[in-house]
Amino acid sequence: MPDLTVTAATESGRRAFDMAGLTPGDVDVVELYDAFTINSVLFLEDLGFRAKGEGGPFVADGGIAPGGRLPVNTNAGGLSYGHIEPSVRGALR
Repeated sequence: MPDLTVTAATESGRRAFDMAGLTPGDVDVVELYDAFTINSVLFLEDLGFRAKGEGGPFVADGGIAPGGRLPVNTNAGGLSYGHIEPSVRGALR
C-alpha cells in the first residue's frame, strides 16, 4: 500500500529549491495549495519546512498564523478565501 502521508511535493519542492538556489530556511511566508486541511500539514513536511510528524503540532501551536514562525496562506487560503469568497460575491450580485 502506498504511503498516503507523502506527496509529490517531496520531489517537486526539492527541485524548485535547487533551481532557485534557496532552502526552506530562506522562506518567510508560504502560500500552499490547501484543497483539504491535511494538505498544509503534508506540504509543510514534504517541502522541508518541518520534519515528518512535526507539521501537525507546528500548525496547532500557531506556527502558521500571521505573526507565527512561518505564516501560511495569509489570505485564508483556498479553503476560505479561494472557495467561499467568490461564492459569496456571486450570491450578492
